[in-house]
Amino acid sequence: MAYIGNIPAEKFTSVDIQNFTVSATANYTLDRPVANENEIELFINNVRQHPGSGKAYTASGTALTLSEATAGTDTMYCVYQGKARQTVTPATSSVTNSMLAGSIDLTSKVTGALPQANIADQAINEAKLQISNAPTNGYMLTAQSGNTGGLTWAEAGSGTFVQTGRTVISGGNPSGVDINNCFSSTYDTYMIVIDKVEQTVDSAVISCRLRDSGGSVTAANYRYANRIFDDDGNTQSKNANSPDVRFDITNDSDDSSNSGGFNGIMYVHRPHSANEMTRMNTFTSFWNNTADDMRIGIAACAYENPETHTGIGFNISSGGIRDGGSFTVYGIAYS
Repeated sequence: MAYIGNIPAEKFTSVDIQNFTVSATANYTLDRPVANENEIELFINNVRQHPGSGKAYTASGTALTLSEATAGTDTMYCVYQGKARQTVTPATSSVTNSMLAGSIDLTSKVTGALPQANIADQAINEAKLQISNAPTNGYMLTAQSGNTGGLTWAEAGSGTFVQTGRTVISGGNPSGVDINNCFSSTYDTYMIVIDKVEQTVDSAVISCRLRDSGGSVTAANYRYANRIFDDDGNTQSKNANSPDVRFDITNDSDDSSNSGGFNGIMYVHRPHSANEMTRMNTFTSFWNNTADDMRIGIAACAYENPETHTGIGFNISSGGIRDGGSFTVYGIAYS
């Protein structure tokens, strides 16, 4: 048959019942507060008692007062009126956001760990992390269990290399590459890793020039010397005892055979100082295709006019540089 009003839930319900430990007293404490005695039904020895002043009992808040003291052999319990709890279980996915009243208290109503899959990519940035101090560019995030959030920005430790610039050859076989703004006053010494710089023709010389805010520094202020050693015990050298317009790192790399290219390390000292000469030292290796031997090279250069330099460029005297070669600049943090 049809119903007028809401359709009754086809589920069992339960009510809240409180059993008392009985003694020779007329005063008991309810588990939950009530407005008055009419909100409970009281049973003594399974007999329902009459509520109200001058009758069997009164109640207010959590205080239950009997008109007569119970005996230690009595049994007593009460049923809370209007406190029925329906055990209806909502169907899966039947409760929507619009059916929730107000907002959910995440601090006390939601427990457990948030599944990692529920965190959107790139959703947590620096501002969302609880870090004990303000960030500084070039600093590293470290664990400090005694600080707020357990995280602290700290200066890179002793001997740390911090990447400040990088160029990877990709397309076009360029005759040179520039790395701008890789030098600053943050570090006194920089290390440049030269990796797999393969030339497209033999008998090419690899050189470099410093850079400043105006571009490549081409003034004749580069004074340098280099020496090449091969695996037969022979040596070659090239010196610029008169200032040159560039720093020739090698005399003749002569390697276009896809044999791994020109590799090495360059150190650049105090390039950002306007009061000191910028100095460069290189340690390199390459395969000589014509002579069919392995060679290593050492070189040093001083830019004899003190001035501020902010970058560096590398060039090859003929042909170009194949894809895949790279130049990576690191600032050295001593402490």
